[in-house]
Amino acid sequence: MKIRLIPSNTDGNPVLQYLTSLLIDQSLLIDAGSAGFTSTIFSLRKLKDIFISHAHMDHVASLPSLLEAYLANRLPPPTIWTSAETLQSLKLHLFNNELWPDFFSLGSKEHPWLNVRESSDFIPIELDGFRVTPIPVNHVIKTQGYLIESSEATILISSDTGPSHSIWEIANQQKRLDAIILEVAFPKRLQGMADLSRHLTPKTFGLELAKLKNHNPAILAVHLKPLMRSTIINELHKMNLERLVVMRSDHEYCYPS
Repeated sequence: MKIRLIPSNTDGNPVLQYLTSLLIDQSLLIDAGSAGFTSTIFSLRKLKDIFISHAHMDHVASLPSLLEAYLANRLPPPTIWTSAETLQSLKLHLFNNELWPDFFSLGSKEHPWLNVRESSDFIPIELDGFRVTPIPVNHVIKTQGYLIESSEATILISSDTGPSHSIWEIANQQKRLDAIILEVAFPKRLQGMADLSRHLTPKTFGLELAKLKNHNPAILAVHLKPLMRSTIINELHKMNLERLVVMRSDHEYCYPS
């Protein structure tokens, strides 16, 4: 399983993450924060499924541009998977003919241009080469993390979350777990802000990882606020966490390694 963090800035700096898009084996995309702003990282024809974890802008900002690329190239778009709550937000606040044209209304009722499917908590979704299980996490709006299984590897993606429970219960049930992609947005001094916005700091990042039993996966830290990145990294390094890596957009992460 090959994972890429899609770049999300224009200055070429691969360590700064403003937006979230994770590309898996060229065919599966988790969130569309930045994927629609690049034309070199992946092929439109190979991308088959997009999962939208929640409706915050850093996870959907480039979705309009990405879908427009399929229109412009006369290609069938990928299937979009998301929760009923997130779909409602996308229709009401983004694809509303004010901020962006209503792509959901393209085509006919019988044959819509977009194939949008609901991702229900804890119900596995069987795709070509993957099984994706959406898992509810603890954020300020409805948000799903994901357990992603292939014949080669199993990974866990937290999406945006504060301290959570279900995702670790699912993780501990797995026979194998190759990697966890876990957010850590704020430094310890902003613990109060992290708690209010339901994000993690290095302190709660460590407490969350302590819930993991019987596995020793790679730990990929994401969602570090760019202006606080160096402080967060220093705090993470002091924790001496085995197999911890801060994700960069110029590297491909492969599992099993």
